[in-house]
Amino acid sequence: MIYADTETTGLNHYIGDRAFMLCLLDIDGFGFKVFEGAVNPQNREVFWDKRTLEEIQKLLDAQKSICFYNANFDYGMMRAMGLDLSRLEIEDGYLAMRILNPTLETYRLKPLCKHWLGIEEDDEFELQEAVKKLRKKTKTLKKEGVKIGDSVASDYWMCREECKVYIERDVYRLASLWRQIIIPNMKNEPALQELYRKEKELFPIVQQMQERGVFIDYKKMEDMYKKYKSVARLCKAKFQTLLGITNVNMRSPKQISEMLYDRMGMISPDGTRSVSKRQISRMSASSPNAPALNFYVKYRAALKGEQTLKDFFRLIPDASHPVMHPHFAQAGTATGRFSCSEPNLQNVGVLQTVKWHDKPLIIRSFFIPLAFA
Repeated sequence: MIYADTETTGLNHYIGDRAFMLCLLDIDGFGFKVFEGAVNPQNREVFWDKRTLEEIQKLLDAQKSICFYNANFDYGMMRAMGLDLSRLEIEDGYLAMRILNPTLETYRLKPLCKHWLGIEEDDEFELQEAVKKLRKKTKTLKKEGVKIGDSVASDYWMCREECKVYIERDVYRLASLWRQIIIPNMKNEPALQELYRKEKELFPIVQQMQERGVFIDYKKMEDMYKKYKSVARLCKAKFQTLLGITNVNMRSPKQISEMLYDRMGMISPDGTRSVSKRQISRMSASSPNAPALNFYVKYRAALKGEQTLKDFFRLIPDASHPVMHPHFAQAGTATGRFSCSEPNLQNVGVLQTVKWHDKPLIIRSFFIPLAFA
């Protein structure tokens, strides 16, 4: 068996994030090997030398199985590098730990290894501090054309030497957890072994689900985004006009709360200072400012639709191929059901309160089954 981990420029290879470092560990063979790709700081694209990829593929082809911690992520990143893992049996330490101990507070690799194996987790702190120092020079970096990531972890490529130490330690943690905790505890639990086997059978199906994705009517989504934006702008103007205000940030619950309860002296039904949709709706039933409050409720709903669709555009980098590839996690919840993210298609809002010419804007209406596209 070979153990593997990747360090990446982001979390979603479908929108261009890529692995810039790969660590493989063969305990009974070549030991540790760390491979690196070159990152273009201006666009964050990663280039892998052909000979390096051939060397990695040769090592993979000599193995029967490969073990990850959260296989769904690293498997996808390695495939995006152009590597073929189809011959390998996939093992997942994260999935195995969820099956062995379904009630743990955390399943993050480092805390688990510190608790069960006494392996310290200070190596990531050192890496993060090194990256933070560089990110503090954001203005200088931007002038030099460097594209800063959304998080510290997405910029680990800036500190290669610290990252090498970090990735080797993480692969060591994975191998230690697998050999010292997972295998011995699974050995005498045939029911858990069977459950893990069945979960592994689902893995390629989950990969196909993600690869297939969800087809989007891009033009309809664009039109709906414009409508949500227009409704939000209109409701904001109506609210401000009716209450005679202009200097309040409508997106700030704190400022709205101060305006309603302090400046205007409103009293909520339950005595709190909440500006939730439910609270504002209850207040509008008996307030002389009911029309303004209703516009605020509609503004919040329209803004939510606008922000949701804005995030959808981020997940479709190519409008000529409008397909979203959501992430499905087999063990994403305590109850054992699937969870979904990027985006969460299990919780796409209806937002019936937002209307365009008296017709509700149904945010789910532009999703199209591929078979009928």
